[in-house]
Amino acid sequence: MDLSLFFTQFINGLQTGSIYALVALGYSMVYGIILLLNFAHGDVIMIGAYSLFYALVQFHFHPVLAAIVAVAASTIVGLLIQQIAYRPLLNAPRLSLLITAIAMSFLLQNGAQILFGADAKSLDPLVPGSLHL
Repeated sequence: MDLSLFFTQFINGLQTGSIYALVALGYSMVYGIILLLNFAHGDVIMIGAYSLFYALVQFHFHPVLAAIVAVAASTIVGLLIQQIAYRPLLNAPRLSLLITAIAMSFLLQNGAQILFGADAKSLDPLVPGSLHL
């Protein structure tokens, strides 16, 4: 096996694993604090990813500014979900909150598919050139 291919795949695995770890950390923090499995958690992250993508591609923002926009969009969507869907059910049975979380997940997924389509998106490299080790 080529050593450069191994190193490249190792870095790719670290990047993907880091994203999974952040999502899992968010799930465990939410469950640990309010004892709710928020199934819409990953979908809120998806909204942030789409916000980042369109801030870079359509509006040509600087990557740091695009990241700030993505964090702001995710925060706003999360707060709206909390205020509209979860807050009215705070004294309801836990099953009601769980069903609402699943419904919010479906709503965000299908809304994103309607708005953004189901095709793959691509992004030009943010840093030109390559690094050879």
